[in-house]
Amino acid sequence: MATYFHVKPGHEQEVAAACRRMVEALQKGDMAATIKTGLRDSRHVIVDNGTRLLWATTFGSLTMPEIAKAHRINAAFQEVLDDPATEEALQHPALKPLLAQAAS
Repeated sequence: MATYFHVKPGHEQEVAAACRRMVEALQKGDMAATIKTGLRDSRHVIVDNGTRLLWATTFGSLTMPEIAKAHRINAAFQEVLDDPATEEALQHPALKPLLAQAAS
C-alpha cells in the first residue's frame, strides 16, 4: 500500500527523524506483536523536493489462525528454552538448526 503525506516546508529533517524512530521501534519491538499486524515491510521516502512523504507498506498473507499458531509455537518453544531441566536435551546436535533460528 502506498500512502502520501504533505510535509510542511522546512520540516523535512524532522519528518525523516520521526521515520527513523518508527523503524527503530519496529526493529526493537516484539516480533509477535508486529506479526499480528500483518506488516511485513515499511519504507519511508521524502519526495517532490521535500514536500511529500511516501509511506510504502506490504502486508503478509498469513491468516489469523496461522498467526495464532505461530504465536503458540513460539510461546511453547520459549517455555522449553526457559526450563533448566531441558538443558541436557537441548545439547543434542540435531537441535542445532532449531536453536540457531531461535537465537536469531
